Amino acid sequence: MYHQEAPNSLLKAGYSAQRQSLDRSIQALKAEVTIQQYLATHGVEVRRNRARCIVHGGDNPASFQVHSDGRRWRCHACGEWGDVIDLAELVERHADCWTAVVSLAQQFNVELPRKSDRWHDWQEDKARRHKMMRDVVAASYRRRYFRLFNDYIEAIEDPDEREQEARSIWQGLYPLALYCAQRRTQQ
Repeated sequence: MYHQEAPNSLLKAGYSAQRQSLDRSIQALKAEVTIQQYLATHGVEVRRNRARCIVHGGDNPASFQVHSDGRRWRCHACGEWGDVIDLAELVERHADCWTAVVSLAQQFNVELPRKSDRWHDWQEDKARRHKMMRDVVAASYRRRYFRLFNDYIEAIEDPDEREQEARSIWQGLYPLALYCAQRRTQQ
């Protein structure tokens, strides 16, 4: 449960960029927020680095110990321990570490590290190219499905009615073609 920095060998072995970003966010948050600050926001009084456990809500006013550096804690009654993120995760019942990080950053006005503008530009360009590709595939599916209705459309004798029915079919095929294109481009 305790969040430690990843060893360099693990980073070299292929830690994802997402994990590295999460690690940077965790380090920035732990540098800004101490256990005492977090406990103060929840109305827990710390005396001589001891307090009542906020995790299990026990009766012993000295079961919760804050380490002298103010960055780690341990409850001797319930056995839980960790850093400020672990504490927030347990107290606020977050589903994962990231939601605890975001919650703490909002509570204490800590700005989390942000990816570079170049990365965001690349993601936008990638999304734009992906949309263009999906639109081309959707147009292809739409033409292919429209050909299936060719005999039906040609059987209509009135030219105005034939054109109206063709337009109706053409418009109705767009959602199906788009759905098929999205499924196709995700593979």
